[in-house]
Amino acid sequence: MKQHDSFNPPKRLLITDTIGSLLLIIGLLALLFNVELLPEKWQFPNYAIYITLLGGVFMIPSGIFLLKWIIKSTGQDKEI
Repeated sequence: MKQHDSFNPPKRLLITDTIGSLLLIIGLLALLFNVELLPEKWQFPNYAIYITLLGGVFMIPSGIFLLKWIIKSTGQDKEI
C-alpha cells in the first residue's frame, strides 16, 4: 500500500488564495446584489467585473498546485 504525501501548500499560495477569495466575494456581491463594500473613492466604472476577474486570477496558482499534488499522490503522473 502506497503512503500518500502530506498536503503542505506553501504559505504564499494560501495567502494569494485567501486574497483571491476575498476579491471574488467582493466583486460578486457588487455584481449580483449591488452590495458595495468598497469606498466610493476606490470604485470606478465596472470595477466589480475587474475585481471578480482579479480574484479568479489570484486563485489559479493554488488550484494548479492542488491538481499537481493530487496527480502526484495518486501515482497517475507515471501514466501520463
